[in-house]
Amino acid sequence: MLLLVTACKETPQSKPLPVRTRPPQGYVYLNNGKFELDGKAFFPKLLNVSFVLRSSGDSIWPALTPAYSNNVNAHEVVKPRSESLAELRATLQLVHDLGYNSIRICGICEPYFMPQNDSSHLSIRSIADNGTDKKYPLNNDAQYTRYFAALRLLTDAAEAAGLKSIFLTRIQPFNSRAEAHLKRVAEFTKPQPGIMAVDFFNEPLYFDSLKHKTKTAVIDLAHKWQQIFMEANPYHLTTIGLANETEVATWDPNLLDVDFISFHPYEYAPEMVFNELYWYNQYVKKPWIVGETGLSAENVKVPYELQTQFTQRTFEQACNCGAIGYSLWQLKDMPGGLFHQQFLGIMNNDSFTVNSKGDTVTGTPKPLNQYLRAASPAKTGSCKPAANYNNYYNDSIFTTTGVVFNNRYTGLEGGIVMVWDKTWRLTQSTHTGKDGSFELKSSFEPYYICFAATLMESQRNDVKDVIKFRRAGSNLISLNTVELEPVKRK
Repeated sequence: MLLLVTACKETPQSKPLPVRTRPPQGYVYLNNGKFELDGKAFFPKLLNVSFVLRSSGDSIWPALTPAYSNNVNAHEVVKPRSESLAELRATLQLVHDLGYNSIRICGICEPYFMPQNDSSHLSIRSIADNGTDKKYPLNNDAQYTRYFAALRLLTDAAEAAGLKSIFLTRIQPFNSRAEAHLKRVAEFTKPQPGIMAVDFFNEPLYFDSLKHKTKTAVIDLAHKWQQIFMEANPYHLTTIGLANETEVATWDPNLLDVDFISFHPYEYAPEMVFNELYWYNQYVKKPWIVGETGLSAENVKVPYELQTQFTQRTFEQACNCGAIGYSLWQLKDMPGGLFHQQFLGIMNNDSFTVNSKGDTVTGTPKPLNQYLRAASPAKTGSCKPAANYNNYYNDSIFTTTGVVFNNRYTGLEGGIVMVWDKTWRLTQSTHTGKDGSFELKSSFEPYYICFAATLMESQRNDVKDVIKFRRAGSNLISLNTVELEPVKRK
């Protein structure tokens, strides 16, 4: 959704970031833009796994999300602590058996800040032994000690299974309590080589509660988060999970002070993932991974074979386009909601599977795992876009044309032009060519428009305010030349 820019509070950048040095043995680090582990190349084959806190009386522990079940009331099923932990350990071992070497820990590390800026409402979702949702508060040292002890059970289990972890947390912008929480996270993760990185924020395009920000404000936010983290923990890498290429309008990947970017492309349109991987290769200068992707398949409406083909095609494109890691969403199917969200799991919830240690895990791995386990992260060809790179849906009813320049009046290549209809419900986008020109096809009449490019400030307008020429009743819309200014870093 396009949001018009308004004034917002900006935080000044502080002193320069600490210099990143080689961590002790066992920690993952970056060398010349690629991951290494103990002097050897390391390519993360990641799997996103969702966890929750379970509680009984004063006891709390990590558990797999109950959403990994065909039973929509699974959260009401009470499992004792020992059974929950045994299930968690057996499942993580199976993840390693299937060929993954890393996981992204989701859910259990993401605090809630409600209401905004109220320091008394920092909590983690937990499920009580009667199946009801609770909020585990994080308001004092004792509560943090118990919470981190529970998390350590999870991170130790992942490491014991041979898995590195990306630790997904959540920070609320301009909230001092959130920054204090980040420091605690940095201190908690510091002595754990099994954790490869900390993810500051998941998909700000959808989940950033403080919108209307300029790129300068976002730069300052990311710089401050990196400063806080590195001063407390010089060993671990940092990242931010960006939803897709359109995040460049505000959360510009080349301007964020993190060690690498995690992109989350999905097939919302034909060949969208394939094309986005090409865009990252061409215009993102920081190291990057595919932090989430996947195709929903339940072997009826969408055959498992198509899911495997999608995995192979996007894995190969990611490697050809310079990704330094690849990750699927997610461990198991989560019935409920829209089809494209329900069956993204690399396992279904049917039957049982025995891991390499003889432990039984609910669910059956899907065929895509056989491909990914054997796949080598080597280049097999060139990085090229698909034929529909500039028109995902092959739309043809409305055509909007124009040119985007930089402040030197040179065409901006690789810019992204986005339009929406009057209701904000329909959207389409395209890319600018070498000379900055674009031709955007849409099935609806464009009403709002945004011009964006990396390293440049974005421009947002009503289409009617930037029209150069349009005949009455015509579906051909010619826009005035647009000039974008470079982002000024402090």
